[in-house]
Amino acid sequence: MEKETENYELSFWFASQLSEKEVEQKFNDLIKQIESLEGKIFFSQLPQLLPMAYPIKGETNGYFGYFQFSFPKENYGQLKEQLKFNSDILRYLVVKIESPDKSELKKYHPKERKKEKIYDVQYKELEGIKKQGEEKTKEDRKEEINLEELDQKLNEILKE
Repeated sequence: MEKETENYELSFWFASQLSEKEVEQKFNDLIKQIESLEGKIFFSQLPQLLPMAYPIKGETNGYFGYFQFSFPKENYGQLKEQLKFNSDILRYLVVKIESPDKSELKKYHPKERKKEKIYDVQYKELEGIKKQGEEKTKEDRKEEINLEELDQKLNEILKE
């Protein structure tokens, strides 16, 4: 009887003190660990040194990597236990994913992402914010003019 498999993605952080050779070795060890539990890797990204959003175990930089794999559901608990006790990993996350289309895998790889789309969206958002700011500025100016007129009228009234 064939075991039922699910598709997962494992993302993780290694410490920044490791050399690139050590990182590559530990990454390959993780892949072997998955394969020893009957997993099949279908996409991987070698870890890259990146700044972290917040410190993890005193580290502000680390090697971030991830891979996607199919895996028997029964072995998921074993994998989580092995990852939890792996001292090389600062933090990890395993999520269940849909079966990816091979053409979709390219968009996950940072070098393959289309930057134009990301920047276009950000630019449009900034344009909207800029217009809102201009509208507020015009309203503020109207209020300033009205306040100045009021001050002048008050001064005239007080002088009388």
